[in-house]
Amino acid sequence: MNIKKRLDIFFELVDDTRSQSHITYKLADILFMLVCGMISGCTDSEMIIEISEERIDFLKRYTELDNIPCISKLSNILKIASPDHLELCFYRIFNNVFEIKMKIEEREISIDGKTICSTATMKEYERPMHINIKGAIVTLDAMHCQKETAEKIVNNGGDYVL
Repeated sequence: MNIKKRLDIFFELVDDTRSQSHITYKLADILFMLVCGMISGCTDSEMIIEISEERIDFLKRYTELDNIPCISKLSNILKIASPDHLELCFYRIFNNVFEIKMKIEEREISIDGKTICSTATMKEYERPMHINIKGAIVTLDAMHCQKETAEKIVNNGGDYVL
């Protein structure tokens, strides 16, 4: 699902009470602009509009905004949006971001030479361990910075950071 559809889902809790025949901007697009402004440290509507104008190319990638709404349109949106519903929307967004981050972290495999060479922890293994690295990011210390190692990781469907 692309980000534009996700934005609609994230912000569906906010009732759009505007007259449907007079809508210039999608509610989800303006709310996304607000979230981006707040994350950027904006503390009022004017700052949000200013940063949004500076970052219009970014906003165009994720919304249907062709230009930035004026301060009165932004203020009107803030008036109709229930703070409780906005809070739930923000919770959904950040929960989704952290869930994605956690999934990525689950697929990170860290290989540290000192740990591998430790005879105390390796006694329980009679033969070498085999790790499924497909789709994982393998991080390696200096001991493993070799072309052959990198080739094996890529050939087995993983990515690496040396």
